Amino acid sequence: MLTQILTDASVNSRSRRESVLVGVLAISIAAISVPARAQLSVVEYDLPAAARTVTSLTTGPDGNLWFTEFTGNHIGRITVQGAVTEFAIPTADAQALRIASGPDGNLWFTELGANQIGKITPEGIVTEYVLPEESGHQGREPHAITAGPDGNVWFTEEGPRQIGRMTPTGTLSEFAIPSQGLPEAIIAGPDGNVWFAEVPGIGRITPTGHISEFSMADEPSAPNGIAAGRDGNLWFSDANGLGRITVEGTITLYRTPYAGGAGSITAGPDGTMWFQELERPFLGRITLAGAIDYFQLPDPQSVPGALTTGPDGNVWFVDNGTQRIGRFAVPATPTAVPTATPLPTRATGVPQTNVYVTNAGSGTVSVIDAATNIVFATIELGMPSYSVAATPDSTRAYVGASGAIFVVDTVTNAVVSMISDVGAIGLAVSPDGRFAYAVAFAGNRVVVIDTMTNTITASIPVTCPVKIATAPDGQSAYVTSQGGTCMGSGQDTVEVIDLPMRTVRDSIPLSNAPNEVVFSPNGRAAYVTSLGNLFVIDTATRRVIRTLVSGLGGAAFTPDGAKAYAGGPGTTELVIDGATNSIINSIELGRLGGLIAITPDGLRAYITDGMNSVTVVDTHSDTVIGAIQAGTQLQAIAIAYVQPPTPTLQTPATTPTSTPTPSQILRTPTPSATPPLRSGGVGAGSGGCSVAPTDPRACVLLVPLIVVARRLLVFAKRRNRVQPS
Repeated sequence: MLTQILTDASVNSRSRRESVLVGVLAISIAAISVPARAQLSVVEYDLPAAARTVTSLTTGPDGNLWFTEFTGNHIGRITVQGAVTEFAIPTADAQALRIASGPDGNLWFTELGANQIGKITPEGIVTEYVLPEESGHQGREPHAITAGPDGNVWFTEEGPRQIGRMTPTGTLSEFAIPSQGLPEAIIAGPDGNVWFAEVPGIGRITPTGHISEFSMADEPSAPNGIAAGRDGNLWFSDANGLGRITVEGTITLYRTPYAGGAGSITAGPDGTMWFQELERPFLGRITLAGAIDYFQLPDPQSVPGALTTGPDGNVWFVDNGTQRIGRFAVPATPTAVPTATPLPTRATGVPQTNVYVTNAGSGTVSVIDAATNIVFATIELGMPSYSVAATPDSTRAYVGASGAIFVVDTVTNAVVSMISDVGAIGLAVSPDGRFAYAVAFAGNRVVVIDTMTNTITASIPVTCPVKIATAPDGQSAYVTSQGGTCMGSGQDTVEVIDLPMRTVRDSIPLSNAPNEVVFSPNGRAAYVTSLGNLFVIDTATRRVIRTLVSGLGGAAFTPDGAKAYAGGPGTTELVIDGATNSIINSIELGRLGGLIAITPDGLRAYITDGMNSVTVVDTHSDTVIGAIQAGTQLQAIAIAYVQPPTPTLQTPATTPTSTPTPSQILRTPTPSATPPLRSGGVGAGSGGCSVAPTDPRACVLLVPLIVVARRLLVFAKRRNRVQPS
């Protein structure tokens, strides 16, 4: 185990109920300048008078945020619009401390005072499970809690210094910590294990209960918060600042300039880590490369804590100083991006390559001209959009939103039809363009849409579906299923749908929350992304033949299948040999990599960062050649090769024009500085790709980051048990 200290600072010890450190190592003290703090634009919501001492906050499976009231003896729910509902805990003075979304679609919480684990449904029905008593302790003292990768709930027990595991039906198992360290926060890791912060180090427990511990021998430490980062590592907070530990156990420490240390820490929607400086009215952010900046809250009385990324893509927090719950949109991370002046106008009367990018933050779709890299149109939908797929002939784009599926004419970029029966987080179109397949927001199903009439003709049951891709031969579709984490079935899978029969005919076991899926152009392989792994599936045998270590995001093949691109650790993009399924290169993007679409000539890849930018990569040299500002909270990307309409001779006449509907209004923004790139053709090879090998003229990558965000939620805490973490 390697520990590296990047910046030293004075060590501030804080009082605890008991001391577990027998000595303090001398460390050098380096002067640290306190960085300037930018102002955050914050929205805060008042809580009911009785809702005092809110100690934790998390995103629920119902798209709301849930919180614990330590002294109010309630579980609270707050919508993204700020409406609060409270649900009483049956046991008096339960002292609800921490809360987390469970693997069964419910919320689970710890009851410190009642020595119980609680469960609450999204409708507010509470069930409580009593933990054993133990001589010498008031009880187990359940503290932090999280959903594990095995479909169970895991929590820390500070009394006997154990890690507890509970099935969704309440069956308890307990595992003693070998060092008898004091366990604090806990989170599911990207490696299929559960990780916890303890005094004085970091612990890891496998689903079968084997515990490994990693101490910081270089200096005394008291980790109290832990979160999974988008770089495939675990990040933690302690009395001296922040730290990062790889899944192999290598630790890097980052010292912060403020006395008292850091508290709550969470993975932000921008891919950085956001954290709390204890007892201070501001928040910190650290990039995956270790750069730290700070942001001042408007109210000097604010004491923020219990940070989490919300379902709306904002960072939410508990303000214990003002007795409110607040949220803010994440400011842009300063990044040096090559730019150049784009061409000012778009050519007309010739084939065009449109890049469609869905925006969950603004409820729009941005349309980029691939010849000039200008966002030349914005399609208003009026609701968050999460998925997009172009038809093989590129005449239409199907856009999945939270409450409907929209059909867009790619020549006019106007909405020409709306399917209001279902929202969609994943979309794919059959290679012949006859049907569209949508992963429904609710109901555990994939719906079949007749593209001639734009009506739903069938519904296929699938457990916890996330993304979908149709095979090039049109006979099957692969659907990623996170059944092992959302329903407690213990197994994440890819479900194989027989498209002619419209039924699930096979199931391929996977792990780590499989997300995006894409077929190779010849249909012989399928790539499936997950939290930290890229699985290569042989479609003939339907078996995983290779597993690569990767980051988050999507995957895409070049049209000839020679290369594939996939999100790598941190801000890198992996280049994979399509024949050997081996990593042959890594591209530093300078920002997070996410969703991918590749032009039909194979010369360029468009890669979103999940926030507001699309990075453009030259696939010949595998270098970054530009970036495009394309919206807010980018969720999916697709490319369509658009043929201009055939001109028709008309007799000169005055033709009345119709007033466009709101969904057809296009905004034409002032072009931002982006590099002029070579003109391209069609999109190819990203998740949900519905491209026939003989006509690769449409491609889509569907990675709704709302699902990724849900997997990265963390519940950390301050040293004082009653204060929000």
